[in-house]
Amino acid sequence: MIITAEEVGTMQITASATVDGQEITRDIIIHVLLVPEFPEPQVTLRMRYKDQDTIKTDVKATWISTNESVVTIDPETGVFKAVDVGDATIVAISEDSEVVFICNVEVRYAWWQWLIRVFLFGFLWY
Repeated sequence: MIITAEEVGTMQITASATVDGQEITRDIIIHVLLVPEFPEPQVTLRMRYKDQDTIKTDVKATWISTNESVVTIDPETGVFKAVDVGDATIVAISEDSEVVFICNVEVRYAWWQWLIRVFLFGFLWY
């Protein structure tokens, strides 16, 4: 079943089924939110693998990483950490669904991390 929302809000769906002769009914609450279009990133941050940083804004915002396998971020505080090499985008969305900050993040190995990885076979545990 596909449900298409026509406006922002909350709806309740009641689903019923008969399983082994027993009627089962469940209520499902769906919250429909406005997802803003993301503008072009304002900056590009370059980080080393396993680095951690914080971005602060003037307004209360919810933080999102578009690639959690590369950059994880605390949605409340904006503290983010590079957990693998690669690229991600960090977005801050205000309580009224406005994008207040967006940036690209490039995560790369530092020269000494490459030495550990390549020459000392540290890729097995690093």
